[in-house]
Amino acid sequence: MAILSPHEKEIMGRFENGGDIKNEEEGDVLTRYGTIGLVTFGFLSKRARLTDKGKLVLKYY
Repeated sequence: MAILSPHEKEIMGRFENGGDIKNEEEGDVLTRYGTIGLVTFGFLSKRARLTDKGKLVLKYY
């Protein structure tokens, strides 16, 4: 059972090593998974990065 849709997985993959959030859709997906500890956000910036747990979920699901 996959917890990430293919589209969400594509978006999350772009932030594996960190990156700038470019649009509202990316922000929504990252915020959703940030609430369960898979993504961290930069302080007062539009940057996001997957946590170690997020990288594992991306790899195996």
